[in-house]
Amino acid sequence: MRRLLIFLIIIGGLGFGAYYYAGTLVEGAIEQYGSEAAGTDIALSGVSLTPWQGSAQLNGLTVANPTGFGDGYAIQVSGINVAVDPAEMSSCVLGCEVLYVDEITVYDPVIKFVEGQGGSNIDKILESAQSGGEPDPNAMKVIIRTLNILGGSVSLDTPLGQLVELPLPPITLNNIGSESQPADAGIVMAEVLSELLPNITQAIATGQLEGVLEGVEGVGDEAGKIGDTIRGIFD
Repeated sequence: MRRLLIFLIIIGGLGFGAYYYAGTLVEGAIEQYGSEAAGTDIALSGVSLTPWQGSAQLNGLTVANPTGFGDGYAIQVSGINVAVDPAEMSSCVLGCEVLYVDEITVYDPVIKFVEGQGGSNIDKILESAQSGGEPDPNAMKVIIRTLNILGGSVSLDTPLGQLVELPLPPITLNNIGSESQPADAGIVMAEVLSELLPNITQAIATGQLEGVLEGVEGVGDEAGKIGDTIRGIFD
């Protein structure tokens, strides 16, 4: 009985070690291939895998501003849940060519919008993702059935130096990648940002920004002018 208990403890320890190692591999892959696609640094604070439930939790994802847009982040996400068929995830826990993902849910992303010459920081990241580059044969590709973005917001500085934050509507994208062309990090990033940018524009164009500014002390009658100025960024 004692030998059996020791054996089970060893097997359990090896299993935990394997999943911890797999989580480290996933974290490193996302940071490496994501950074290459974005043209700027992407970092995670941690990855938690539960293969027998077919789930993964990505924590503390940040996308740094591209060169020329100052320090700080362009995008910050508190958490991302990934749902995969348990058998699929277990077979891919230490790597596979294509991962079939049932659903990804991105919670509370904050986009720090910065305008620069020739476009914004988000435009720059999108351009990098769309440009592709030399394909890496070792990079795992995905087919994502559904990707949800919930609780998103965009923040930006007004001409008066006020920081305002605008809510973004829920976003759902379906069928990212296909059997004939699975998606790499660049494709996923490009599709997500291509959907986000029009929503940022719409948030400003519908007058939400002016509504926020009217409640900021000291802005007064300048609210409309500031709204017009910032909307002009997107014209």
